[in-house]
This record gives sequence, C-alpha cells and structure tokens, in this order.
Amino acid sequence: LPMAVFSPEYQALRYAWTHAVPVHCIDLPAAISLCLPKAKGTDDETMPEACAQIANDPIGYLARQAGYRDGERWWESHFERWTDHEHLFGIVGELMGALREQTGGMDDPETLLREGWMRRQLHALLASGCRRLAVVCGAWHAPVLSRAHVETTPDLPFSETKTCIAAGAIIPWTYRHIALTPAYTA
Repeated sequence: LPMAVFSPEYQALRYAWTHAVPVHCIDLPAAISLCLPKAKGTDDETMPEACAQIANDPIGYLARQAGYRDGERWWESHFERWTDHEHLFGIVGELMGALREQTGGMDDPETLLREGWMRRQLHALLASGCRRLAVVCGAWHAPVLSRAHVETTPDLPFSETKTCIAAGAIIPWTYRHIALTPAYTA
C-alpha cells in the first residue's frame, strides 16, 4: 500500500527496529487479500447509502459535515497539528466509535474480514503473554481493535479463506507516487 516516510506504519517499524521492539503484522496477509473477490468499497444494496458513505470514507464524511471538501485538509487542520498527544488517540477513537455506531456495524466484507483477522492476531498475542501492545492502524479500525473490544469479542473462524503465494517488501513511496492515489490508504 502507499507508504511515505511520514506514514505511522513506517515510523513504527523504524522505531521498533532502532529500539529492538518486536513487531507483529496483524493485518490480513497479502496471500489472502489478493484472493478476495472485490476491492474496498461496497455496491451492496443491503447497506443503506448513508452507512456506505460513512464506512467507505469516514474522514471524508466528517470533513463534509464540517464544511470541508477535502478530507485530508480537514484531518490536517484538526489532528496533524494537535499538541495534546496524550488525548489525541482517545478523541479519534471516540469519533470513529460514534461513526461506527451510526453504521450499525455495517461495512464492506473486506473490512469486516480484515478486522476479524486483526482481532484474531491480537487474541493470540495476548494469549501468548504480551501485556503491552501498540496497534498502528487506520482511525476507522481503532474502536474494534481496542483492548477492551478485543477481549470481549469472540475469535472468528477463517477456515474457508482462499490463499495464494505472495511476497512483499516495505519501500516508502515518493510524494509523486502517493499523489497518484485518491486518498492516503497505507
């Protein structure tokens, strides 16, 4: 996925490498995600349009509610320059939690599968004795990956998941290449 030197994922990996902190990738592996039938987004008629707008672009939805046309500019003006970092994650988590309540848990199948997989990985890490975890994820996922949510949500079976052979590398994108994508999706 697009990633730059400022990406939280890339910064976390660099920090972990420098400080000898173990890293566990918890997102759905490429060997599974490359076999999924469709990309993020939904054309599912069972999902109301208002829910789809929120789930497909929660930051853009909040930006539009605040009178912004560009979700990235809204996010930058409200969060990138935030100075009280101790409370920032809680506030973003509350915002996303409120949006997720509005959607009633509806989302596209890929996102729900990814989040189930991530919770499964977090269950395993906690069961193995990890007591302190830092999860680097998109804001939308924060409410369902919180420790409280993970500890109270049962693990889901993944027995029918197709896989393929896949390999990957982490290479930061240039700003020119990131500009080619409609939204930051790392």
